[in-house]
Amino acid sequence: MPILSDLKLLVSVKPRSKKSEVLSYNSGVLYVKVAAIPIKGASNLELVRIVSLFVDVPKSKITIIRGHKSKIKTLEINCSSNKLNLALKKLL
Repeated sequence: MPILSDLKLLVSVKPRSKKSEVLSYNSGVLYVKVAAIPIKGASNLELVRIVSLFVDVPKSKITIIRGHKSKIKTLEINCSSNKLNLALKKLL
């Protein structure tokens, strides 16, 4: 059984995009575009949805711990480090 831990990930979000997608991973920052507008947390919910699909973990395992009203956010993901590393390697 893999060991689960809370991994922190720095994310740069571009709201109001044409479509939601993970763009790249560069210098320790994950770049993500979300189609939602940043009103009443809509873009934060969309960010969590997109990252959960990308890393293949349930949305309940992802928490925004810093930057709720900023384009630069820190996410905490409860998953194995191998799972996160495999997802990030898809972008390289």
